[in-house]
Amino acid sequence: MGLLEFPLRIVMIFLSYKGLKNYNYIAIGWLVHTVYDLLHHFYGNPIVPMSPSSSAGCAVCDPVLAIWFFMGAPSVFELFKKRTFVELQ
Repeated sequence: MGLLEFPLRIVMIFLSYKGLKNYNYIAIGWLVHTVYDLLHHFYGNPIVPMSPSSSAGCAVCDPVLAIWFFMGAPSVFELFKKRTFVELQ
């Protein structure tokens, strides 16, 4: 994708820096990354050359991570503990 990769770096560095204090910026970064994954899938080269759908697969996973960060990045272990505790009642 050539020169279009440079704006991504600038935006991601900014979002990463802001994300040190607020997870919402990290979540936005994952959504921005999703857009670039889709651009790679439709217009550029796949992330893994041997797997033509690798960029699309990445675009499916990234929004899930964004949702997790929008939720405040809760501990997965705590979620499982709460779930099993509720099931026992």
